[in-house]
Amino acid sequence: MIYCGRVKKIDSPQNPLIKHVSRLLRDGGYRHRHGEFVVEGYRVFDSAVGVKTLLLREGAAAPTRGWDGAEAVSLAPRVFDSLADTGNPQGALAVCVIPDPGVFAPGGRYLFLDGLQDPGNLGTLLRAAAAFRLAGVVCRSGSADPFGPKAARAAAGAVFRIPIRTDGDLSFLEGRRVFAAEVGGRLFPIFRLPTISSWSSGTKGAESPGRFRPCAAKGWRFRCPGGPNP
Repeated sequence: MIYCGRVKKIDSPQNPLIKHVSRLLRDGGYRHRHGEFVVEGYRVFDSAVGVKTLLLREGAAAPTRGWDGAEAVSLAPRVFDSLADTGNPQGALAVCVIPDPGVFAPGGRYLFLDGLQDPGNLGTLLRAAAAFRLAGVVCRSGSADPFGPKAARAAAGAVFRIPIRTDGDLSFLEGRRVFAAEVGGRLFPIFRLPTISSWSSGTKGAESPGRFRPCAAKGWRFRCPGGPNP
């Protein structure tokens, strides 16, 4: 499905590559079976690794970095616009390899997400986890796919900067202190954040899921200066 050699122009939505990209965008199971996902926009190319195919809207400039060695394909405007996930597409899409998270080593700080279904919120948490240099993120079954188009866009490149597991394996929690974010928990002393081994966050506005809550040492809530406490 990947075209090699000179830049190829595609003007039909029935092209096999376009069908492949379209399914990567809408089908999480297909993404993970193929080990590929799609990112959109020039900003994400600053962090992108493992780019296999660069898809440019006809007339759009190629990113200055982040796609070395990838094949570039030019798409007719109507074809590109049918794939773009934003109202005002920037003109660049890329098919990337889903990064291998490797082994989650002991001693690190991790974020565990259980049942977080909003992809925008998920992407924001991935971006925060990368900014705080956490060792990794685990998204359990029932959460949005971190490699889906909305989550990946909200993560602003964080999917390439922090290891992410989607298998939901809890074995890495053994022997760790676990703190759960939940409604009605104790107000969290924010300046002790570096001492935390693992965080769990469930669906927005809900208690920590019952299947996970017994693992947590304590439940906490956070004071938000700009709005209600989560």
